[in-house]
Amino acid sequence: LAMMSVVAVSLYSSLRVGMTAQAAADRALQSARSMDAAAEAIQRDLQAAMPPSGLLAGQFLGESSLAADGNQADWMRFVTCTAVADITYEGVDLTGSDAAVVRDQPINSGLEQVEYALVEDASTGQRNLVRRVTRNLLAQEQPQPEETIIASGVRAMRLRYFDGSSWLTRWDSTTQDNRLPLAVELALLLEPPGAAAGSNAQPMTVVRLFEPMAAEADQTTRVLR
Repeated sequence: LAMMSVVAVSLYSSLRVGMTAQAAADRALQSARSMDAAAEAIQRDLQAAMPPSGLLAGQFLGESSLAADGNQADWMRFVTCTAVADITYEGVDLTGSDAAVVRDQPINSGLEQVEYALVEDASTGQRNLVRRVTRNLLAQEQPQPEETIIASGVRAMRLRYFDGSSWLTRWDSTTQDNRLPLAVELALLLEPPGAAAGSNAQPMTVVRLFEPMAAEADQTTRVLR
């Protein structure tokens, strides 16, 4: 019994060490996974960004800003074109009473205004990278945007925009000949796993580079699919 007890304690200790190491690895990878998801969302929106000219013009605005603690908290807002599914009215009699129901449905143009910014979480004190979406751009009253957290524990966010010769800290398409930036650089300072808000723990720096698709094409034409 004594030998079995010693073996059991040894096995338990080994399992505990392994589980602790796995938990630490999961926490370390959580920030990387969160950043990958955020980068994918930003890349998707930028690749479908509308050129700030023509019939369906959409202003591209990026501003440099500072949070209350002095950390960088930049934000950007632009109009993007989402994929619109084919609309079918299977089983609907468009000549009868169902026609009024179909007629009253809002028309989805596929155009959305998206904004990426940092928002402080009141419960934890940490900042989150959020994606705000305004879907009905033709509404008479400004609708409340839908807000989604795409990355948590972001201490700072810096955005830069490439105009072809230099990197700018802000971008306003109305003062840039109605052009999109050729590239957008995103730099995030992510809180270390398990670090409390406002701690002096060394953050992890992540830098990503994005190229808006419309910036590579003719700014006066755009094919919507």
